Amino acid sequence: MRPKLSFFVLMFAFLFCGELSAQDGKEKLTLRECLDYGVANNLSVLGATLDVEGQKINVKQRKLDLAPSVNANVGLQTNWGRSVDQATYDYVNRRLVNNNAGVGANLVLFNGLRKMHALSQSKIDLQASELDLQKAENDVRLRIVSSFLSVMLRKELLKAAEFQVTSTDKRLERIVAMVKAGSRPRTAQLDLEAQLATQRVEVVRAQNDLRFAYLQLKQNMRVPANRNLEIVEPDLSVAGIALNQKNVEQVYEAAENTMPEVQSSDLGVESATYAVKQTLADFLPSLSISAGLGTRYSDQSDFSFGKQYDNNLNKNVGLTLSIPLFNGLSARAGKSRALIGKQRAELQAESVRNQLRQDIETAFNDAQAAYATHESAVKQVSSLEEAFKATEKRYELGASNFVDYQVAQNNLFRAKSDLLRAKYNYLFGVKMLDFYVGQSLAFE
Repeated sequence: MRPKLSFFVLMFAFLFCGELSAQDGKEKLTLRECLDYGVANNLSVLGATLDVEGQKINVKQRKLDLAPSVNANVGLQTNWGRSVDQATYDYVNRRLVNNNAGVGANLVLFNGLRKMHALSQSKIDLQASELDLQKAENDVRLRIVSSFLSVMLRKELLKAAEFQVTSTDKRLERIVAMVKAGSRPRTAQLDLEAQLATQRVEVVRAQNDLRFAYLQLKQNMRVPANRNLEIVEPDLSVAGIALNQKNVEQVYEAAENTMPEVQSSDLGVESATYAVKQTLADFLPSLSISAGLGTRYSDQSDFSFGKQYDNNLNKNVGLTLSIPLFNGLSARAGKSRALIGKQRAELQAESVRNQLRQDIETAFNDAQAAYATHESAVKQVSSLEEAFKATEKRYELGASNFVDYQVAQNNLFRAKSDLLRAKYNYLFGVKMLDFYVGQSLAFE
């Protein structure tokens, strides 16, 4: 009996747990998991990854460009009519079949260091592409953190709206009892019923806002909208998360050394500098060495195919010096374009720094303003709670009209909502400043 009883207990536990799991059915994700998933599946990040792979190929190609080029050739030719016999070099008037083969190599000894500069530029472009990849990942993380905090805010606003409905519903029950007892007029019940209906509309609006916040989070993570997700909320409070003690200039100095977009723009200037150096090679002579080996065969010869190939074998070695004299001023135009490209890169680097400074100044100002707003909102909520309690008691005793009660309740709800918004604006501002000094975006 005991083994059979144990079997039924295990089956019941399995079915019960399975039923609970089916009822829940939500995939719970922490902020860290949302960040990892979003970065791994973002299309911009995937595209930047391909750019890095492409730059790696460019670097490899530039290295191979320094090696000599070697080519082989083979040809077969049939002639009719008057032509030169390749075996006797006599003019003949009949069909001839000639075959030739060869192999040649060429190596550039000097071309104004163009290939070396191209290799250096490709290595810099590779580093820049890796930094651009980091920038793309950071952009995704910032959007996910923002949408994650938005979900947390909408959940708290929904709780506040639902709490308001619950409180009004309980108060309505007491008023209904008073109306039945004859101690309150029927209008008191109708006023509360109308207020309750309005608050339920607010709950529906808060639910819609929460669904939209989840949708934005899913889109930033590149998750289908029908995927049932639920965030795992970290325990956050304004008191537990302090604003970075560095001033704006200190934060900017730290960000200037850590933000990938700044480093990438600097590398862009360096890459443009090597592009200018490559154009200078067009003004200098180039020297190359070549070597070749060739042979031929003719069907008019009495010797065999192998014997002809051996007898006709020829070798050559040569040096080629090319001196640019006049090329339609294309070299000068190329240099001018490269210099303009470098100036554009310098402007871009300055623009990136300027944008970074503005972003940091804005984040710093927003965080300070959100903190001040939060502190004021805390005091405001505390005062309005006391005022509402007093108004509520007077209303239930009939000493206050419904308008006063409604205004007090709406003011308290609005103040709590403002407090929540200030809280999450402050939290996002703090994470932005932490991000600029190289700290993690996750609340850990």
